[in-house]
Amino acid sequence: MTIRRMGLPLQIRYQAAYQALVDVLKRQGLDVYDVLTTVVCAKNGTCTLDVRFGSDFYQSEQYTLAEESLIKPDAELIEFFERVSSVCHDTLKAEYRTYMRNT
Repeated sequence: MTIRRMGLPLQIRYQAAYQALVDVLKRQGLDVYDVLTTVVCAKNGTCTLDVRFGSDFYQSEQYTLAEESLIKPDAELIEFFERVSSVCHDTLKAEYRTYMRNT
């Protein structure tokens, strides 16, 4: 039997990291409602950040980092957010085109 650990929403636990994500999304022309972000932290101080996007938030990108990077966002975290926002933007564009073609 596997136990699935539920993550906390990023905006509740790590507001500085969430604001950094919001800033990156805005530069890409996206909204905070285009992604779902959760974070699970282990007792040893490592955290796994899960960003979901796309139709039904089916696609996801995960990143493992130290909790300090979430408290005070560093360049690596910003780079991850930029990569995710780019993939999310491309995914949403492709889904929109498919939707318009089928209507």
